[in-house]
Amino acid sequence: MYCEDALRYLRWMDRAALEGVWSSRTSACGRAAVLLGLLVSLAFSPARADDYEQRIARARQGDYAQALAAFAQDAAQGAMSARQVNDWLLISSWAQRDGQVLDIYRRYRTQVPVSSGALGAVARALRNTGEWGAAAQLYQQLLAREPDQPDWHLGAVYALADAGQFMDAQAVLERFRQRFAQRKVEGLLAQSYLLRAQRRSYAALDAADRALRAAPQSAAAKDAYLASLTEAGVPLPALHMLHEEAVAAQSPSARVRRLQLDRLAEMVRVSFTPSRAETERLEVGQRAVAHYDALLRDWDAQLTQAPHDVQLAADVRRARIDRLGAYWTARRLPALLQEYEALRAQDSYIPDYALAWVGSALLETRQPERAREIFAELLERPDQDEEVVELARSGLFYALTESESIKQARGVARQDAQQTPPQRWVPGSSAAVPSDQWAQARRNDALAEYFSDRLDAAQAELEGMLALGPGDQNTRIALASVYRDRGWPRRAADELRIAQSNDDPLGDRLLLAQASVAMDLQDWRTAEALTLNLYQRFPEEDWAQRALRSWQISRRPELQFEAGWRDSDGVSAIGEGGMDYSVVVYSAPLSYDWRLFAGMRHGSGTFPEGKGHYNQWRAGLEWRHHDTHAEFELASLRSGGQSHAGLRVLARQQLNDHWQVQGSWSLNSVGTPLRALRSGITADEGQLQLQWRAHESRSWQLGINTLHYDDGNRYTGLQLTGQERLLTRAHWHLDGGLDLATGRNTSPGGPYFAPRRDRSILPSLTLRHILHRRYERVWSQEIQVAIGRYWQQDYGSGAIEQLRYGQQLVLDEATDIGFQTGVQWRPYDGERERELFFSIDFTHRF
Repeated sequence: MYCEDALRYLRWMDRAALEGVWSSRTSACGRAAVLLGLLVSLAFSPARADDYEQRIARARQGDYAQALAAFAQDAAQGAMSARQVNDWLLISSWAQRDGQVLDIYRRYRTQVPVSSGALGAVARALRNTGEWGAAAQLYQQLLAREPDQPDWHLGAVYALADAGQFMDAQAVLERFRQRFAQRKVEGLLAQSYLLRAQRRSYAALDAADRALRAAPQSAAAKDAYLASLTEAGVPLPALHMLHEEAVAAQSPSARVRRLQLDRLAEMVRVSFTPSRAETERLEVGQRAVAHYDALLRDWDAQLTQAPHDVQLAADVRRARIDRLGAYWTARRLPALLQEYEALRAQDSYIPDYALAWVGSALLETRQPERAREIFAELLERPDQDEEVVELARSGLFYALTESESIKQARGVARQDAQQTPPQRWVPGSSAAVPSDQWAQARRNDALAEYFSDRLDAAQAELEGMLALGPGDQNTRIALASVYRDRGWPRRAADELRIAQSNDDPLGDRLLLAQASVAMDLQDWRTAEALTLNLYQRFPEEDWAQRALRSWQISRRPELQFEAGWRDSDGVSAIGEGGMDYSVVVYSAPLSYDWRLFAGMRHGSGTFPEGKGHYNQWRAGLEWRHHDTHAEFELASLRSGGQSHAGLRVLARQQLNDHWQVQGSWSLNSVGTPLRALRSGITADEGQLQLQWRAHESRSWQLGINTLHYDDGNRYTGLQLTGQERLLTRAHWHLDGGLDLATGRNTSPGGPYFAPRRDRSILPSLTLRHILHRRYERVWSQEIQVAIGRYWQQDYGSGAIEQLRYGQQLVLDEATDIGFQTGVQWRPYDGERERELFFSIDFTHRF
């Protein structure tokens, strides 16, 4: 019986010595038994006992690796004693291996008795890993076991505060104050922590201030005071205090490094908040980057000298991760992405907040495929901050859209809109308030329709949102974008004026939208002022640089080139081997509204009477101002061995978003049929057009055309064309068309095709398909099938069949190129002819 007691006391003494709880309460008999047990233990296995104690001693000095490896080996070989398990728990806790502490505890808690000290280590590990409720329960068990142990009271207060059980935490804190009145500073620190957990920042600061005044040299009091200053939004005293700490320490400790990181993290957070001047945010971000760079240079040098300093290595990694946010606000996005790749190569886990910066940077630098992977990974992570989740959802939607996964983007937006409630509850208030996240989800749902080219559905969704109330600026800007794409720039301008009066009149997104609308409305001065304002305020932003580039491209000279070839199996009207081309060059705008232009045209073809051709040289002046477009042109037309002076005037007036009228008149027009020009006949041409455009899916145009030939013939034609959208999908749409035409010549029978009367009806189907789209670059194809009827006086009627195919490549805002080819069958003077044609067009601003 004595031996059993001695062994039991021996185990207790070993744990007590390790835990530092050897006290005067241990009886003399007990101590004697302990000493006897030690002698017996050493007699039986002195080498093993010495080795074990040496491992424990080294662990006390911070060398945990050997002891932990030995414990793992012992566990693999067989059963562990109670002392071994408890020591393993404690040393794992010292090494900050919380996961290992919990694994050991869950494996052995039913096999051996766990000491109070080891149980405290488990409670700390539970709290560190976010299992606050379990930690609080364990501390309550420790309090029941040892009610006079102050550490268990404090641990319970902190765990209950983390778990949000504030009333229970306050009750435990009051018991602590009553039992341990002499430990006033620790009580004040616990009170400050509890108040910070309740978001009572100023009360927490008051408690921390009293603790610091009571113990000015206490590191814990300084930490609490700095944390309270930071959360209360008064960082300046914290920064001064931190500077004094850094100067006082020749070799900064881990605590000082942590405070330095907290200070820089606060600077990064400040850089994300709105400021009076946009440059302030950029400057704060640049200063933060400079501070991070300086710290990392010093810490990397220290790490080279102490490569096994785990805490220093962790601080270096945290600094590099937090520097990603400074890179973001400093707009150093390539550096951000490069650093992210380096961090990921070392450790695949990146914190949520930093991963959100990476995804946003990938979107900004137009890498949507990689961005969608980042945001998808964020959304798969559990227990995230609501702000990060909202950013990840919106980021995933835009990443899918910009990578042309429109169907998936619609699914994400629709699911988000259905799952997001319209109201949210603010903690501490019983009244619900409108949810900004709901508005964003509904807006993304509407934009999903917009990006799918379902503009009517997008318009209805956004107008429905605004019908619920005055609406926010972002919703009105989105609606204005829909109006623009529907062909209603004036309506878009009105919507933006409302947005300007309701919210920030100098918001970047608002001014960018207004600049785009001003370009549509040919209000060049306003467009320039807005664009330059944005670029001067946000020169580092990619979108501001792109807006400036768009404006600069619109101010460049312009080259337009068109060429075509056509051939017929007959020679009566079209001719064989017909070819024509046109080149015109516009100057850069002069005084905003004016452009000079000059160019030439050429046409040729073979007819029964021989080959004909013409050359035209022309020059003129163009005026574009608001709703008006006008041109004046002088030309020289040479054909059939003769030269003819030409004159052309054109005027186009946009009456509103739906109606447009245009008229033109040409002396010795190049629109005279080539066969007539070959015979020395020219014509003056007049045109008048009236267009009604409901929106992008429906339009009609009525045109009257006259040709006054100098051989006495007068041609008058009337044409009505219409277009109606039949089907719309994200990357293609199908339009129905109708072309009705009638005409008459007063003197038919000349050396060119001139029927006395004719008329035609030509319905058509046109399918346009986007083959590839990457931001401004768009490659599309178009196929049209038309079958109709043509009637000519004295020759009866016949069928018209037409098949046309073309492609268009828009390289960027400065260059696009396209071609069309096809075949047509129709009658001329009762004889059916087949016409093959091919054309190419090229536009470039240089």
